[in-house]
Amino acid sequence: MFEGFDFANFWEDSAYALKEYVSEAPSDELIASVEQELGYKLPCGPQGEPKVVHIDQERDYEITPLADSFENFIRGLVNEYDFELED
Repeated sequence: MFEGFDFANFWEDSAYALKEYVSEAPSDELIASVEQELGYKLPCGPQGEPKVVHIDQERDYEITPLADSFENFIRGLVNEYDFELED
């Protein structure tokens, strides 16, 4: 997964980002407890990986496909500066 992908500049390691978004990898026990609470097994890897979608609650739960896999979703992300508007 992510073969040839350059993660060097993918993430901005600010203090806020490290505090809010970085944590230990989930243990097998945690995954099992989440699966038990959800009532189904979480998909793992490219063989069982679901598509990435956006579900809009304000539009009667309209589903918009974003990517065929998590890897494709990550590879498709671009820096926020690519969307800066001119004044």
